[in-house]
Amino acid sequence: MKNNSLLTVDISNNFCFHVSPQTFEDFRHVKHLNISHNDLSQDLEKDTEGQLFKHLESLEILDLSFNKISSLPNPLLENLKRMKYINVSNNRLSDWNVSVSGMSNLTLLDLSQNKLTRLNENARTDIERVFEHSNLSIDLSDNVLQCSCKNEEFLTWINENKQHFINIDNYICSPPNDRFSFKTLKKSVILLSKSCKSYLGWYVGCAVALALFCSFVTGRLLVKNKWKIRYIVYKSKQKFGWVKQPRIQKSNSVHYEHDAFLSYSGCALMFVLNEVIPRLEGNRNMKLIIRDRDYLPGFPKTDNIMYSLQESRKTVCIVSKKYLESRWRDYELNMAKIEGIVDRGRLDFVILILLPEVYNNSYPSTIMDLVKRNCYIEYPDEECAYDDFWDKLVNMIES
Repeated sequence: MKNNSLLTVDISNNFCFHVSPQTFEDFRHVKHLNISHNDLSQDLEKDTEGQLFKHLESLEILDLSFNKISSLPNPLLENLKRMKYINVSNNRLSDWNVSVSGMSNLTLLDLSQNKLTRLNENARTDIERVFEHSNLSIDLSDNVLQCSCKNEEFLTWINENKQHFINIDNYICSPPNDRFSFKTLKKSVILLSKSCKSYLGWYVGCAVALALFCSFVTGRLLVKNKWKIRYIVYKSKQKFGWVKQPRIQKSNSVHYEHDAFLSYSGCALMFVLNEVIPRLEGNRNMKLIIRDRDYLPGFPKTDNIMYSLQESRKTVCIVSKKYLESRWRDYELNMAKIEGIVDRGRLDFVILILLPEVYNNSYPSTIMDLVKRNCYIEYPDEECAYDDFWDKLVNMIES
């Protein structure tokens, strides 16, 4: 039943636990509604379309305190344009999402004695619109406000709008923070801001620097030891039987099946056929591994190479310019070095035959370690020196 003279409705201190949109349908002229000290949390929290209070067009004072409210939807009070005082104190609110931006006459928003740690960014923006039209006061006393770097923006916002907060000197931090006091809010906010910026920048800078340093060191170690790593990986696979061996016979530390494994580029094939094989196998009865002749089909090239290194007393590399440019020859040379260092305990496992096109210029950096240890022999230009060259080579292989 409509009653235009009814201005105040007080149904507080009851056991009311249910209200519907029809409950306040005839209260269009009511200015003061007190429904505190009830148990209306469920209906209020479910009113996501703002239906409960939409007919209270003249309402100026609304008291929702002591209703065990945990949250309130954004549109709950959107039709209450004349609102002056909203009291939602003594509830269980952990966030404030109700829109009040259309309430140009709002002078007091009482959020005291709840569980608020802060006001979120949307709520702050919404309240700032009211600041432009009204001298709004907000009460956040007896909440659980967090005074940490996580809440820096909120605390800065309170400081900037300090005149709008009542009882601010009585606000306390939860958990307690000896370095932050609302009694000296401006100073506390400045100190907090400096602390947050300095530590964040330092932590980020250190983390980035450490990551870059670790990446650089790891990269250098991987590049520097890439051949040793590849050799260890192969040996591990071989140990666990993941590598198919080209031969059944195994060598030991005393006897090797072959005297030398010959590493050469394709352009040196005729030199191998016309000079190396006749001189070493024909005249000296040495047993060589020559890839174009001895590699078995059906086996990976890496397996053939590793078997050749492991089953030979020495590795002889015929170094030409093309040899130094070949990826596979680079693989043979470096794996031979690692074989010599790791398994044989000496680098002279590798013997370099330097052709004139190489030693007539400065020695390439890729073979300088072997050159410095005299693990090389230069193939002469003059035919009269050939016999001495082959004798010296045989001695180096047999030593």
